[in-house]
Amino acid sequence: MPQKKESLFLKYPVISGTLVFILITGLQYFTVKDYDLKLNKESQRVNDQLNLIQKQISDALSNSISTTRVIEYIENTYGIDNDFDIIAAELINENTFIDAIQLVEGGTIKFTYPLEGNQSVIGYNILDNPETREEALLAIERKQLYFAGPMTLKQGGIGVVGRNPIFKNGEFWGFSAVIIKFDAILEIADIKLSEQNPFHIQISKINLTDKKEVFFLPLPAKPLTGYKNETILKEGDWKLSVQLKESTALKEVMPFLILRIVLSAFLGVLAYYLTKMPSILQKQLDLKTSELKESNTRFELAAKATSEAIWDLEVKTGNVYRSDNFEKLFGYTVDKNNSTIEFWINHVHPDDRVRVENEFAEVRKSMEEYWECEFRFKKKNGDYAYVLDKGLIIRDQIGNPTRMIGATKDITKRKISENELIQVSMQLAERARELEISNTELEQFAYCASHDLQEPLRMITGFLNQLEVKYNHVLDEKGQKYIFYATDGAKRMRQIILNLLEYSRIGNYDEKVEDIQIDQVLKNIVILYRRIIKEKNAKIHWSEMPTIRIEKTPAHQIFQNLISNALKYHKTEESPEVNIGYIEDRDNWIFSISDNGIGIEPDYLDKIFILFQKLHPKDQYDGSGMGLSICKKILEKYDGKIWVESKYGEGSTFFFSLPKKN
Repeated sequence: MPQKKESLFLKYPVISGTLVFILITGLQYFTVKDYDLKLNKESQRVNDQLNLIQKQISDALSNSISTTRVIEYIENTYGIDNDFDIIAAELINENTFIDAIQLVEGGTIKFTYPLEGNQSVIGYNILDNPETREEALLAIERKQLYFAGPMTLKQGGIGVVGRNPIFKNGEFWGFSAVIIKFDAILEIADIKLSEQNPFHIQISKINLTDKKEVFFLPLPAKPLTGYKNETILKEGDWKLSVQLKESTALKEVMPFLILRIVLSAFLGVLAYYLTKMPSILQKQLDLKTSELKESNTRFELAAKATSEAIWDLEVKTGNVYRSDNFEKLFGYTVDKNNSTIEFWINHVHPDDRVRVENEFAEVRKSMEEYWECEFRFKKKNGDYAYVLDKGLIIRDQIGNPTRMIGATKDITKRKISENELIQVSMQLAERARELEISNTELEQFAYCASHDLQEPLRMITGFLNQLEVKYNHVLDEKGQKYIFYATDGAKRMRQIILNLLEYSRIGNYDEKVEDIQIDQVLKNIVILYRRIIKEKNAKIHWSEMPTIRIEKTPAHQIFQNLISNALKYHKTEESPEVNIGYIEDRDNWIFSISDNGIGIEPDYLDKIFILFQKLHPKDQYDGSGMGLSICKKILEKYDGKIWVESKYGEGSTFFFSLPKKN
């Protein structure tokens, strides 16, 4: 039987998709027709508006023709000199659209009504002014009423002037003229210049002098997109144009245009995939088959490559599949004798067996997905290996376990290492406890020693003072100097002992942690050093300071030692100036204390925090060299830091940080 030929559309699905896309895209014809219809409606709106404005302006100006003809007739027939005001008043009453009527002899305005407010135009010759002459001559040339302007009127305001030429015996005699305010024309024509008006209306005219187009209404602030039409008003050679500000035709049809394009593309793609689906399914089937083969091969190779023993348990039967690594790890040949769950349970260490059985039973009853357990497993040679067993539990629809797949890993070496680490940790803990006891005893010794050493020093100082007072008159200059040196040494020794006492007490504050206002701490230190500040004419500045949680004594010690150093190590030719500030980040308060003192050489920036480290002899700057060491030890207790930035001869800035967690 001959094989049935495959359909052209199934063989080439892209043809099906393309044909459907083209057919559905044909619906855009209706979109185009709809767009044309909307454009026609917009153009019709513009044309209607243009015709309406043209008619309203022409109707209004037509009344001016009869008015000027009446003036022309009376002047030619009877002369109008003395009756001009009466006749003009009656004509204006009949045509309220007209603002004024004029009689011009030659080019000179002879009469005007109403006269009030228009006196300035009497005697004005319109033929002498280039701005009015050209359009006046055009009226004479045409021998009919012609409207000039809009222009700035001599009597004020903006208006148009309709001049009707008067001829006597075939010779030009003058004009009968009417004046209409430009605003009145806009009002009668109902021309609205608001933003709400959908039309932009413009009236323009070619200037007869420079031949340039003059626009009499505001130009658009932005480009217009709508339909535009224009016409010429012959009464004054004005060009009237009307344009729709914005065309909405494209916006209105755009959603349908996009929808039809998307629909065409969607149906085209759908047709393509529907005709291609059989070949896609066949390819997917071939791919899955290939992947399954590759997965099986990969699993077999992974099982051989890994150091773990892979197992697969059928829960209902208790049969277990084991990989070849089971023999490598534990020495048992993989066969039906050890491929049961009973074999596994029986080889768990007796001390671990009950715990393992209970955990295994509980995880099967629960809805847990994973199981993990550590225990000891008996090898073929009789030794026990520490193992880590992990398994994935596969359940049926009601949650009962049907299968478990997992791996057994030998962790004997890790367990041995863990036990060794535990022993080392215990030894380190014991050593740390011994060091803590030793440090406590050393601190107590330093406290007792420094306290007990003060008594003999006080005795030495007291007897030296008595010796100086009682025998001062018999001692020569060298003897007095010896007593001074001895007394001074005793005082410095006492200060060192006090500093050692303070150093030994760091961390042993019989105080509670509380909110400390740094601003108040600084005020107390300024009061403490008020005599030195006054003597050295020193200045200490700070802005608003934070409130931190710490014991009161260490906070006071840090700021006092740093401010004391800033006042002490200053240049002799300058008064000390100390600036205190701070910043904060998420975890720390960071304070800075800067001065204009002598500065520190770069080689000594790290040494100044060492106990008893002094950079200057005592005859230059007094001190024990312990202040910065005390600050460093306090800050280390709170997990803080202290550092310095300095330029030798210019000054130093000390920074220290305190964690907010305190």
